[in-house]
Amino acid sequence: MRKKVPAPDSLFNPDEVLNEKQTAALVKLTPRQLRELRYDGDGPPFCKINRQVLYRRSSVFHWLASIESKPRAAAWKVKEREDRRRAAAEAASAAPAVQP
Repeated sequence: MRKKVPAPDSLFNPDEVLNEKQTAALVKLTPRQLRELRYDGDGPPFCKINRQVLYRRSSVFHWLASIESKPRAAAWKVKEREDRRRAAAEAASAAPAVQP
């Protein structure tokens, strides 16, 4: 028996409703990990209908974007650049003026 492949429109439908197992697979977590995030209030927005937990695909993507972190390397590079500029400014102001 072949698996039914979803139509291309349904692959990227932002209003598609996903169950817990589908959502966990989408964000590469186990259903248990997703459940723990939901219990702690840290997971994506959800709704419950007759004990079934459902997630809207667009809400899951917005949640992922909200927890996305910035690269840490950028912070030390900015500080290093500021330190070099400060040192150059101090060296320029400390150098004696040359008179002709």
